[in-house]
This record gives sequence, C-alpha cells and structure tokens, in this order.
Amino acid sequence: MRYYQRHGFGRYWTGEKIGLQNISRRIRHTLCADHMIDIDMKNAHPTLLSWYCHENGIECMGLDAYISDREGLIADLMAYEGISRDDAKTYLLAIINGKIAKLEHDAPTWLRDYYEGMRQIMDEVIKLNPDLHKLARESKEKRGRTTISRAQP
Repeated sequence: MRYYQRHGFGRYWTGEKIGLQNISRRIRHTLCADHMIDIDMKNAHPTLLSWYCHENGIECMGLDAYISDREGLIADLMAYEGISRDDAKTYLLAIINGKIAKLEHDAPTWLRDYYEGMRQIMDEVIKLNPDLHKLARESKEKRGRTTISRAQP
C-alpha cells in the first residue's frame, strides 16, 4: 500500500483505490475486529489544539475548561439540547472546526465561553498561518464547502 500527503503535510492518505481509511468506523471495526487493534486518543482534537495554543501564546481558557471537565460539560450539553452523547461530542468538535452556532439567551455560560473562545482561537491561528488558511479555504471551495471563512485576506 502506498500513502501520500496532500500538499506534502498533514494526514496520510492511501494511494490505492481500496483501503480501510475511507470506510465508516462501524464497518471497518466489523471487518477488522479479529485482525487489527484500533488505537484512539481520547479527546484528541481539543487536546492537540490546546497544546498548539499554549505553544503559540494563544489564549484558550474556554477550551481548557472543556478539557478539564469534558464529561460534565458533555452531560450538561446533552441535558440542555436534549441530544445524545455522540451528538454532543460532534457538536463541540464542529465548533472547533468552524461551525457557526446560534446560541440562545439561556445557553450555558461555559458553552458561550467555549464558542467565543474558539472563534478567537480560529482568528489567531489564521493570523499565524495565512498560507495554510488560504490553502484550506481553496480546498474547501473545491469541495463545495465554505466553513473556513474567518479573517479573509
């Protein structure tokens, strides 16, 4: 199997037409249950983003508060929105990836802090990496997505 990176950095992709990478987790786990071990980092995206922020002097108090009390805040979001655990996790990760959310006036304070903090983090990351932002924006536009739209140069 050959692997490559788009633009020479980031995630490695299979260079072949078939591979397990693009199969849904549920099907992949069913097919490979007796043959492979899936190693997963718990809370990877928020943890890695927090590390990046601290390394680059970017304030991330809302993100760090979420990491510190992840289970409690997920439970709070589940109760507030009436959603499943998986949906709550997906919602919070979507905010990290640029989801624009409409928060109601009664939204939990921690959720407002998390959301506003993520918007600020996004702006700071874009300032530090304008070339990567341009590349990501162009890639999203080619695929018909426009989520990455903060601080357009």
